[in-house]
Amino acid sequence: AVTGTPCVVFGSFNQKIREYYNTFFADCNGIVVVDGQMEAVYDAVKQVLAIEDIRCPILEQNPHAGIRSALLDK
Repeated sequence: AVTGTPCVVFGSFNQKIREYYNTFFADCNGIVVVDGQMEAVYDAVKQVLAIEDIRCPILEQNPHAGIRSALLDK
């Protein structure tokens, strides 16, 4: 996501990867999570390779801006 590279993410035996994706990267159009079925993997690769303009809104935010301004204002 940081480099703007399309990415297919494989789920694991627990929900940690899926939950991390849902929390932080669900709005990114260049990241697709699959649960290991080969047909889903092929479809996900085709999907991300077709994207011309990768967007990841969470990386366009500055999560520390509120903390920084609160410290500097006091």
